[in-house]
Amino acid sequence: MELIIRKATLNDASDLSHIVTNSWSAAYAQIIPTDFIVQKNAVRYEQFVKNLSVPGHNHYIVFADQTPVGTMYLAVDEIVAFYLHPDYFRMGFGTQMMDYVINLFKNQGSSEIFLWVLEENHNARKFYEKCGFSLDVGLKEIEYGKKLTCVRYIVKLL
Repeated sequence: MELIIRKATLNDASDLSHIVTNSWSAAYAQIIPTDFIVQKNAVRYEQFVKNLSVPGHNHYIVFADQTPVGTMYLAVDEIVAFYLHPDYFRMGFGTQMMDYVINLFKNQGSSEIFLWVLEENHNARKFYEKCGFSLDVGLKEIEYGKKLTCVRYIVKLL
């Protein structure tokens, strides 16, 4: 099934919130404290309304057969956020989304892309490695209800 990917609009705030809320609940259940996930998910819609109101934002929404299934947020040479609704995990949609992102960055003249991922998020790390990303030396700590380490991955675009 081919995906449709486009820039998100303010009308997509509810769908984006739904995707990210469900993705966080599924992907981070054993990594991030439940209270923190609930707290973050409670304000998702308002955060998307705010973010999508900024001219020139780089939030994307992904559809499969007119059903919103994923979202991405991009910055200069960086994938800031990359989420798929858990009902669509391991169906090839994430790979199609990543192919889109890599081609988008290539067309913009980027020579590499980087992203940060929770060190304990082994499923995401395997996915990024499958997509050609390599573990870099970058590390950072974040506070998500507890201290967590993020590792940086990069892929060269030659």
